[in-house]
Amino acid sequence: MKICDVTQLYSPISGGVKTYLSNKRSFFYKKEDFKHILIVPWHEKKVVEEDNLKTYYIKSPKLPFSESYRFFINLRKIYNIFNDEKPDIIENGDPYISGILALIAGRKNNVPVVGFYHSDIPGAIKRTVLKFLPSFCFYPFQFMILKYLKWFYSNMSITFVTNPDFKKYLENLGVDNVKLNPFEVDTEFFYPVNSRKKIFSKYGIPENARLLLYVGRTAREKNVSLLAPITELVTAFDVYIIIAGDGEQRRLVEQISRKNPKIKYIHYINDKEMLRELYSAADLFVHPGMSETFGLSLLEAQACGTECVAFEKSGLEYVTLNKNNLVKTFGTEPLAAKINEILENNIRKKSSNNIAVRVREKFGKGCFFENLVIEYENLLKAGKNSDLLTQQECEEGAP
Repeated sequence: MKICDVTQLYSPISGGVKTYLSNKRSFFYKKEDFKHILIVPWHEKKVVEEDNLKTYYIKSPKLPFSESYRFFINLRKIYNIFNDEKPDIIENGDPYISGILALIAGRKNNVPVVGFYHSDIPGAIKRTVLKFLPSFCFYPFQFMILKYLKWFYSNMSITFVTNPDFKKYLENLGVDNVKLNPFEVDTEFFYPVNSRKKIFSKYGIPENARLLLYVGRTAREKNVSLLAPITELVTAFDVYIIIAGDGEQRRLVEQISRKNPKIKYIHYINDKEMLRELYSAADLFVHPGMSETFGLSLLEAQACGTECVAFEKSGLEYVTLNKNNLVKTFGTEPLAAKINEILENNIRKKSSNNIAVRVREKFGKGCFFENLVIEYENLLKAGKNSDLLTQQECEEGAP
């Protein structure tokens, strides 16, 4: 089986899509019955082939105001790859222009095209629009965006989601055949280790202090700047914060860390052992984002025995196993109050082993990619790929 993944949501400096694709390729690597093709935007044009994995890097400009992402402009090249490689399955990682090309190529070659809802698309577009226009200007766009998403994902043979909230969201839009397949975390690697003394010594953190941790992109939508006042607002203990990641707000985070010696900034970490040590050393993992589709870093932290704090209605409720740690109101002060409460209750010592066991039981390595393959095989056995639905057919709920 030849599978082709295409997406603009690929960043070399982290992100859930990169993790998903890296793990997917590790799963398929050297499996004789599979070949995996990946098409992503890059700063240069090149093709890399290793055993049964092949990557097309398409030279693409940076997305405006983004350090992390690029957008496809060489559309003919992408379309030609679909036609030349002749995959059995095409998987779209986003609903942008490459997704349209995949739909067209799928219909032409009678190839099933599936979608993966990796990102809160309306939220992402809203943030972009609001950079240039006042908020009331977004509402006409919102109606068109939702209508387009319904049309686009209704044309997928299957749309995969990893979060039950987004399954419900797409189904409420009128999208049929949405499949829930939650991500899994490698609990054979991410487990509690005795790294606290090492990490505290390395970053100059006093022994009796409490450590908060954020790992992820430093993008605007992650609201990392909310963490800046936390060291002053949390009064129960002497609090330090480590922010690890890269993205378009990197310079802002660097500036914050220079002004506040209790905030330590680490650029993108590509060393999994270092990540495990950071997760294990922290007292709390704090995620201030409000538009997440899963939250793999939260699961990794909890697998290492560290409780997580997140906001309600952020998309992170599903993976925050201790629901008492969810903050009801968005903002720095409510977040600081919740952190104070958790630290005062000494939750780390009470629950570190328990939370790791719960992650292993619910999200430990299981059948995530096996389930994907089963769905792919079922589509190929069905031997059909229907014509693109028109907007009218979509509105009428045509299958």
